[in-house]
Amino acid sequence: MIAAILLAGCTAENLNEICLVSLSYSGNSTPTVLNTTNTISNFSSTATTDNSLEIRVGYFGMCLMSSDQWICSKDSRALESFASRTQTGVAYDPLKVISAAERFKDEVIFKGLHFISIIFGFATFILLATFPNWYETENSEGSSIEIKPFPSRPISHVALACVFVSALISLLATFWQHLSSSAAIAMSSAFTQGAVTGHVGAASMALGWTSVFLLMVTFIGLLVMILAIRVLSQMVD
Repeated sequence: MIAAILLAGCTAENLNEICLVSLSYSGNSTPTVLNTTNTISNFSSTATTDNSLEIRVGYFGMCLMSSDQWICSKDSRALESFASRTQTGVAYDPLKVISAAERFKDEVIFKGLHFISIIFGFATFILLATFPNWYETENSEGSSIEIKPFPSRPISHVALACVFVSALISLLATFWQHLSSSAAIAMSSAFTQGAVTGHVGAASMALGWTSVFLLMVTFIGLLVMILAIRVLSQMVD
């Protein structure tokens, strides 16, 4: 399912494009607010000089690009060790962006909603698989015709409820994902006086909203089918 691909983002090098946020040191920094101490100013100056570090954050992993080389791991210490080996001659992470990315992954984003959505979505497709298929029979004239019986009403209603819950939870999860990612980027840029820049992962946003859209389409399709069967049953009766 699409949500499973989203959750797997940044767990391997070939999945580094599926990220929630991407943070990197900017090429130049011009603070617009007078710093109260020289510490932030000095850190910003150091961080924006010859530093090619970029970190991308997923639900279960992080990917780091340092000196045009990628590495992905769940542990920030492995990323810091890799950065210290590849970033020679400069402070590889003066503003602790790697640590901040790990805290975002562990403390801000919530994976549980996506898992609940996957469970209800899987239950929906299991119920849909029980719907009767077409089969051949003979009519009163002896001709072979294909007939597809109506699915069970209780099963149809349970499937409708499951896909509704799955779509609703997926909507909440994707909205929270988008909101928390945008807020994290804005905060990191503000607190570092522009030394750290970032952007929301386009692929992860596309996967999240596509999952919501497909679940909504499934819900509408099931609802239309149930209403159509009800109307046909009333006409026959």
